[in-house]
Amino acid sequence: MVINSEQKLKSLIRDNQVPNICLVMGNENALVTSCANKICSSFSNDKTLLDGSGIDFKKLESDSEVISFFGGKRVFFIRELAASQIDELSNTIKDFSIDSVLVITLDAELNDKKKQSAKTLKGLIELVDKNLEKYMPILYPEN
Repeated sequence: MVINSEQKLKSLIRDNQVPNICLVMGNENALVTSCANKICSSFSNDKTLLDGSGIDFKKLESDSEVISFFGGKRVFFIRELAASQIDELSNTIKDFSIDSVLVITLDAELNDKKKQSAKTLKGLIELVDKNLEKYMPILYPEN
């Protein structure tokens, strides 16, 4: 599912149909961040913010298995995923707990349309599309 407007995101949140793993892409950083924060808050206030260039993916995977103390689901927000982290993230996504939420935004360099055709990023996008029925949409907020 491609969501190309903030209105569509609001509709998904209102109808409780936001999947557990979301890749938010776009050229307007403020809008991308706003959409990502809305997704996070729609699930829980128990949010862990991760910097996209130095993530311990084994720890992320094990932390995703832990139940939230605050009720709802645990939310992990990877802000500005770096290109060097895409392969490791792809492996983590395959085994990510359905009881947690993963919201990902991309590094500004990866938001460049020319860079999105790069093999590793294209592979991540295909993985998200392939597992759509399970819990992963790609969100493209309008600029």
